[in-house]
Amino acid sequence: MKTRTTLLVSASVIGLAAGFWLYGIGRTMQETVNFKISAFLSGLVLGVILPLVVVLPPLLTAKKFWLREKVWPLPSWLVALAVCLLTGSLASEGWILRDEVRFAAEVAKTNGEAVYSRGRAWPNQICGLVFVPGKGIHSTD
Repeated sequence: MKTRTTLLVSASVIGLAAGFWLYGIGRTMQETVNFKISAFLSGLVLGVILPLVVVLPPLLTAKKFWLREKVWPLPSWLVALAVCLLTGSLASEGWILRDEVRFAAEVAKTNGEAVYSRGRAWPNQICGLVFVPGKGIHSTD
């Protein structure tokens, strides 16, 4: 029982962190500001689908050879990992949108008369947000 609990907690922590970080990478690679479905889907592919595709095949293969079973029930830690990847991705989207709202407030303080830019919030600080008068807010890499 202790091993199962440890696996469940480990999968949850890893899933939340990986989902948050990988979603942010996928979302900011689209160089969009505000919610856009294409950026959201890109983030989900990198933050949820790709990690599950990397984890599942080795597990299915190992289970088949070690236990000689063709069909096996989905372990609770795998479900927890998937849920946590999704939860981390949604938290990352909220974090990114919050940063963009803060940037818009910073731009409003400058009266929108000059070019203003800064890096995005952690962990996406290698990308930036830029305000160009007359053209609005844009994202850069």
